[in-house]
Amino acid sequence: MIGKEAIFGIRPEDIYDALFAQVKIPGENMVKGKVEIIENLGGEKIVHLKVGDIAIQAKFPGESRVKEGQEVEVVFDMRRAHVFKKESGEAIF
Repeated sequence: MIGKEAIFGIRPEDIYDALFAQVKIPGENMVKGKVEIIENLGGEKIVHLKVGDIAIQAKFPGESRVKEGQEVEVVFDMRRAHVFKKESGEAIF
């Protein structure tokens, strides 16, 4: 796969507010994003973020204090990530 494009996929429930994450490795599983929209569902929040030009959605606990317009650090649970071949959609891992 070296030199080929791939698609990275991860579910919103596997992206955490860094304040609540157990395993944080700066530069490996953390990114900063700007909060665009928050859907407050009571016990949890669906947080829409922009990381550069990429839009992501994360599921944060209801206790999270994120606010729209705020820059926050999020943590990916890389054990739950998937990578797909761009041209075929076939799972690589």
